[in-house]
Amino acid sequence: HESNREIKHEAKFEPGNESKFESWQGNCGKDIYSVTQNIPGQVPQKSPSCDETKDKVFEKEDKYLTPDVLFKDYKIIGQAFSTYIFIEQGNELYLIDQHAAHERIKYEELKKAYENNVPFSQTLLEPVPIELTAAEYQFALDKIQHFEKLGFVYESFGTNSIIVRSVPLTENTASIREMFNDVLDFIMQDYNNSKNGLSDEALYRIACKLAVKANKKLDNLEINALLEKMSRIENPYTCPHGRPAILKLEKHELEKLFKRIV
Repeated sequence: HESNREIKHEAKFEPGNESKFESWQGNCGKDIYSVTQNIPGQVPQKSPSCDETKDKVFEKEDKYLTPDVLFKDYKIIGQAFSTYIFIEQGNELYLIDQHAAHERIKYEELKKAYENNVPFSQTLLEPVPIELTAAEYQFALDKIQHFEKLGFVYESFGTNSIIVRSVPLTENTASIREMFNDVLDFIMQDYNNSKNGLSDEALYRIACKLAVKANKKLDNLEINALLEKMSRIENPYTCPHGRPAILKLEKHELEKLFKRIV
């Protein structure tokens, strides 16, 4: 997905654009977006300050919601376009981008495992042979310990070939070759640019590959599992590159959109 390291706090106004997103940024860069109405014929006002927006998004008693509180006593409404999860909690509706949210989870898990040398892999029932170029093959063997820290366990399997026996924990094992080759290509390009041997950008890339995709139907058990994992990480509000993972629509905002109230 497209990198977006800088989160903008002022929505771009265009004719016909009926809504804008405002965000507040609290500790640890946590960002949550609130959907608010643009009144037809009015030019949006200057984007509010961090504190002003935070006060608008959250009431005084809950402006410092932590993830474990955010996902408590909620009701799953459903999934739209097999991509966005809708949950209801009190007088608020939360919209969650399943890929962005799961990508953040995978990044946090992968980074923690990599830094602590904790295995982050699952053994394949059937090992997967992969053919490489001579340069890729040599790099894969030279950096085998780095790949093991990322969850890839493999060994030489003849001339310019390896056989992969374990991969990072993922719900998608359909294309092991594609995932490994993509990660290998990126790490080969990235390795010499990072004094630590592997940059955060490489971890972002791997997390993206491991995360559940858009256009994937999830049942309530899978949605509950995703929300439970989100509640255990410090910043579930954006993907690793800063794209929003959660939008919040308050009941009174919805009523304004339908002109039930003014």
